[in-house]
Amino acid sequence: MNIFQLNNLPDDIMPGIGWGIRGPKLLFDNQLHTSDSFVLINIQNEADVNTAVDYCVKCNFQNLTLYPSVFSETSGFPFYQKSYDPVDCLSDPSQIRAGILSCIEVLKAEDERSKPCFFSSVLDAKACVMVQQKIDADICGVCFTEDPEGDRVILIQTDASEPDAAASSTFRVLENDHRFYIENPAEDAFLNNMILTAIAPQARQVGASVGCPLKLSWIIADSQLFWLEAIPVTSDIWQNPSEFDTSAEYENHTFSTSIINNILPGPVTPLTLSTVVKALDQSVRHSLVSHKLARQITDLPESAGVACFNSHAFLNVTQINQIAGKQMDGFKELIDVSLCGEVLGESYSRCWDLTLSDFILQTGRYFKSFSIGKDTEQKIQSLCDSMQKISKGASLREQIETINQKLNALDTAFSDFFSISAAVSFMSTALYLIFIKALLSPEKAKTLMLKCLSDIHDVESLDIVTSLTTVARELVLDNPQVANYSFDEIKNALLQAESESKKAFDAFNKHHGHRGFFEMELRNLPWHHRQEDLVRYVYSILTTNLSEVGQSVRVPQYLGSLEEKFDVRTVALIKPLIDQARNAVMISDSVQSKLVQLLGWFKDAYRQLSKKMAQEELIPNGDLIYFMTHAELLEYIPSNNGDAKDCAYHGDLIKKALMRNRVYEAQKKHRFGMLHAGRPLPLNADLYAPKKSMLKGRCSTPGVSQGTARVICGLQDLEQLKPGEIIVTAISDIGFTPYFNMAAGLITESGTEFSQAAIVARELALPHVTGLKFATRFIKTDDSISINAASGEVTLLKK
Repeated sequence: MNIFQLNNLPDDIMPGIGWGIRGPKLLFDNQLHTSDSFVLINIQNEADVNTAVDYCVKCNFQNLTLYPSVFSETSGFPFYQKSYDPVDCLSDPSQIRAGILSCIEVLKAEDERSKPCFFSSVLDAKACVMVQQKIDADICGVCFTEDPEGDRVILIQTDASEPDAAASSTFRVLENDHRFYIENPAEDAFLNNMILTAIAPQARQVGASVGCPLKLSWIIADSQLFWLEAIPVTSDIWQNPSEFDTSAEYENHTFSTSIINNILPGPVTPLTLSTVVKALDQSVRHSLVSHKLARQITDLPESAGVACFNSHAFLNVTQINQIAGKQMDGFKELIDVSLCGEVLGESYSRCWDLTLSDFILQTGRYFKSFSIGKDTEQKIQSLCDSMQKISKGASLREQIETINQKLNALDTAFSDFFSISAAVSFMSTALYLIFIKALLSPEKAKTLMLKCLSDIHDVESLDIVTSLTTVARELVLDNPQVANYSFDEIKNALLQAESESKKAFDAFNKHHGHRGFFEMELRNLPWHHRQEDLVRYVYSILTTNLSEVGQSVRVPQYLGSLEEKFDVRTVALIKPLIDQARNAVMISDSVQSKLVQLLGWFKDAYRQLSKKMAQEELIPNGDLIYFMTHAELLEYIPSNNGDAKDCAYHGDLIKKALMRNRVYEAQKKHRFGMLHAGRPLPLNADLYAPKKSMLKGRCSTPGVSQGTARVICGLQDLEQLKPGEIIVTAISDIGFTPYFNMAAGLITESGTEFSQAAIVARELALPHVTGLKFATRFIKTDDSISINAASGEVTLLKK
């Protein structure tokens, strides 16, 4: 152990010193008034603790404050910038000893918790303590050398925890020609004077010497200003949850978590936001331009189509609603219901201006305006085929530049997908409006519309289940005893054997994409990297004896329903529209699968890049790249000639990424409604508590059911499902579908009428209520519940 006075710390150890010591040394070097201090470097054993106690007693400090810190001989960057809570103690030797040991325990616990977040080269950090003469403050606070909401603004806060801090508040201090004035003066003239004459200019001086924003701790005692700590705000103290929020003023706009019958992915990392969500926004803006709502895409600001708040993506319904003037002769209802599932602020007034026959004929002309065919599916498939794997021998610069060149493929794919999805949604909604006009009952109209769009052969969502069933069947043909195997035995048989079952399994991986817009998040692994999950899906098929769905040719059930409700002429007019809408559903579902496969290429490419960056110690761990934007990665990765940003830039971006990760983890817990007027705000679960034991969602598959609830949080929970129980889950995964034959009903918190779960549920005639917020919170396993899926109602019965 070494003991140094603060002003005598050797220059050669400064690069490895943590900010618990570096900060006070910075204050001292800038000639700011600090308390008497010395530093204990590298406390290793009991003898060091005894020496430290003796030195503290010798210094004759009346009261001490101990600041835990760290030191690493091999660290080139000051990554240990966390501010640890100080320990106050008296000058009694036993109390000093207890205080030092307490500091060491804090550092040991923090080191174990933080190891995955730091380079291996700094995991040799040694325990240090700064000992400071404690000063009783009249008033204390912190000062941020930069306010993120204002240029050249110093933010000064007083600490309300101090009993004499009557003027506890936050002050913004503006600088003009090296003079400082308070934007929001307080009534305490003494405090104002101290801010003007001392705190602000000294804080600016220290901040300028470092070149990055700092948090400074200060106290005033006996009319003197003392400085205690200085810590970069990019470590963990300045978290900006609004960093990626859409900045445009959209107070009068409506936002939705659904985009054309697809639930948006919810929380997204900065990398996904800067690539995938940006491409989706680009596709929406392109659609607005194609409908002549803007001359060119640059006339529309970014986020005009898809905005981001609290790391969640939202469709700007107000912008998209302008298409209503270009579609269906301006029937705004068509757009509203297509995008949001309900009409916004209007009734179905214009529908009643036409007779039913005229409305059907006009809808037919509208349908003809869509070009829906296999060319869109083939176009995205060709994009997938053109995405060659990046060579593992490629340099980091070559890898990031290849990804950068391929990003335009995402723009193209999302534009095509958006067009065909819009067609499907608008067609289904047009049918819905026709039935509303004829039946005057939205519930019955929706039931009939969903029935018309079920029993569709060759739907990709259903084909996924069929393909997995084929894999299970081949396993049984290879070895009839496999049905009695454990999960691990099936995994070994499937992944290692060169058999027909292995061929079927490989064909599944090659042909199918994962389902849903939740796969837009680049951090989520594609299926070919989730072998464990896929094996579990096959295992569930073997254990539940799922019969193959969609193999037999069935007569669509909707024909009988149409003939019951309409005359022959009306049926003849409607049936071609239904056939076209059914074909569009099939193509759209297949296109979505191709799109997810394309996203898989980017997932693989970024994943490969992250591993290589971690190996070359450019980042502490591979996961960190998901909390950098694509543009930041382009700046961060060195060129092939070795030129790169300096170490300070690297360290700052890494700390920023770590901060974003913490913000993201907090924002993942937010839940949002389908529609928001103005800036979307997280939902309060208490507002969705059952009213008279009844919860309200949306109909996905009509039907009535009653049974015991089984709350499912993951695939492993499904193994507890008993025949006749009702599945309750946040969102249904493809692995749930083998259990649908056992269930009496399905309730999901998220989803739409055309999500994968909804399509399969309709094929199995499984009553399905979706969009039931906080269902997994208010419904518990073993609760007795009933479903009226047609009305979207779930009733909690007595246990």
